[in-house]
Amino acid sequence: MIVQNNKGLTALELLVATAVLITILVGFYVAILSSTRTTDQLQIHVHLQETARSLMNIISRDIRMAGSAPNGVDDTCSVVCEGIISADTNNFEFTMDLDGDMCCDGPGERIQYQYDDDNNELCRKNSSSATCEVIVGDQDGSAELTNFSFIYYDHDGNEIINPGLNLDQIASVRVVAELVPIDESLTQADLKVDLNFHVNIRNMTLGR
Repeated sequence: MIVQNNKGLTALELLVATAVLITILVGFYVAILSSTRTTDQLQIHVHLQETARSLMNIISRDIRMAGSAPNGVDDTCSVVCEGIISADTNNFEFTMDLDGDMCCDGPGERIQYQYDDDNNELCRKNSSSATCEVIVGDQDGSAELTNFSFIYYDHDGNEIINPGLNLDQIASVRVVAELVPIDESLTQADLKVDLNFHVNIRNMTLGR
């Protein structure tokens, strides 16, 4: 004779099964959340690296040409090629004769970089623009520049302590900064990208 057991799950068994299911679901959720966060951080880090490379290329290109006057300078120009006009930790302004007319009154022949340490932004202005255009900062909502500084060196590689008073001695410039994500929910210490590059000014005689 076959005895059938129609007894269902007890309340305790149901609670245990529910707890196990919840544990599994929570584990899946945590794994997905961690994977998404890692992907987001990776994308931000790649963006920071791309921004750093772009910034280095732009600044290096300009600084190499600072003071360039291949045909000499003409003192009667509306804008004389002065070479380096001003230099300090957060500001670097200079002229270059791009078209070889011995003057620096052409489009883009006067360049100025300014760092705003209140907003962590670096802007670039040339003689063709009325305003200083932000080239890195929170304008795109993803990255900002911190601990930025221009450091100046003479022909012997010695750091110039007072560059503003020794403009004619500047032969190279080092740019030091950090790029970090604006999103404070991300771990900035893990994602920051150091920016540190040294640029020699090609035109050693600045036409001053």
